[in-house]
Amino acid sequence: VDFKNYQKFNTENNEFSRKLQKIRKIEEEKVLIERKIENERADLEVKVRNKQDRYKDLKMKAEQGAKNRVRLLELEKKMKEIKLLEEQSEEIRKEGSELNVKINSIKGQIERLEKDNKDNQEKLHLLRENPEGECPLCEAKLNAERKRKIEVNLNEEINF
Repeated sequence: VDFKNYQKFNTENNEFSRKLQKIRKIEEEKVLIERKIENERADLEVKVRNKQDRYKDLKMKAEQGAKNRVRLLELEKKMKEIKLLEEQSEEIRKEGSELNVKINSIKGQIERLEKDNKDNQEKLHLLRENPEGECPLCEAKLNAERKRKIEVNLNEEINF
């Protein structure tokens, strides 16, 4: 009986030792798995933080891009306004140039008219100063009627 008890005890002890070894092995695996899980969790947390930082960066860039698009539209509008002002300035410069040409032409006409007027006044003066009744330019004999007609014509040109 003792031997049987011993065998039974030995068998149970061996069984217990195997189970204990199995439990230790499982606990070691559990520790390794828990470490692996902890490492994976730490890696995932780092990845999540990196993704969050990347998201913030992209969001800021998108907002900056939207601001830049608005600024670009404002600048394009200002460039159109500047171009329009440049075109208006060129048109005004052209009109000013045309007006200067007209002014110079009118000044030339005024100078010619003043010269013609002065010449006519001089002719009238010579005609009136000539007592013999001769034309002061061609020395032709003038009767009173002819002299009066020349004076009227010269006065009309002067007063025109």
